[in-house]
Amino acid sequence: MTYVLFDFVGRNEIGIGRQSWIVSYYEKDEFTNSRWDKKDIVKVGWPAKGLVSKHSGSAVYDAKVLWISDDKSELEKMMSDIIESSKPNKANKSNEMMADLGRGKRLKKRKYPSDADEVIKKLKEEISTLKEDKRQLRAENKNLRKSMRLITNLPELLTGISSTLEKIKCLHCPTSAADEAATKAQKEIDTPSDKVSQVVKRCNTTEPAKLVNDLLTGLFDERYIATHTISGAVIKANGGAQKEGMDPVMVNEIIGKQNPSVQA
Repeated sequence: MTYVLFDFVGRNEIGIGRQSWIVSYYEKDEFTNSRWDKKDIVKVGWPAKGLVSKHSGSAVYDAKVLWISDDKSELEKMMSDIIESSKPNKANKSNEMMADLGRGKRLKKRKYPSDADEVIKKLKEEISTLKEDKRQLRAENKNLRKSMRLITNLPELLTGISSTLEKIKCLHCPTSAADEAATKAQKEIDTPSDKVSQVVKRCNTTEPAKLVNDLLTGLFDERYIATHTISGAVIKANGGAQKEGMDPVMVNEIIGKQNPSVQA
């Protein structure tokens, strides 16, 4: 029985098969190692699943005839030498490895570094920057909403304070250098609206809660504030004693509709 060492065209594979598996026409008299042209291509019906007697289940491949021999072991040694010579050296061994495909061996394609890692790194940096910008924008929007609420409610708040000044009897307006320098006659002609303006100028208007706190301090004297609370709730810091609540009508005029979350 004659065996042939085939080199499969376009597949980078070699394998040993029988001469009878060649299905294309060829001159049998020329089929010797000395006379056969190694560049000629033949069609080989390679048996599927080891079926060597029937070609009906075979797959046909184009191949070149590398060597012809009746000794299969000779061809096996030759195939082994070819595979060994095609192995990468030590420097490239990590990049090229042999893969067993059944009939022969095939070298894996080299893997070259990709730019994907650099793109991913750049995207992560952009995402991090966007998250920081979003955080800063939220903080700015929060402060802006506080200022807008204060500006929107300030006219109504000032109107309520002006009405309250006319109703309450116990008021305390902190004096300033400008007040002390003013004449007695000038102080007597001050209207409630003027007093309101003076009180508001001394208040912290950055937040509604701070504005209300400063207004209460400016409108009521220290003794009144010390003995009263807005809600009349029990104060734990005062030994659990309950203070008298402020006039709810007055409190509502000042802060009831402006900042309902404020508590004494």
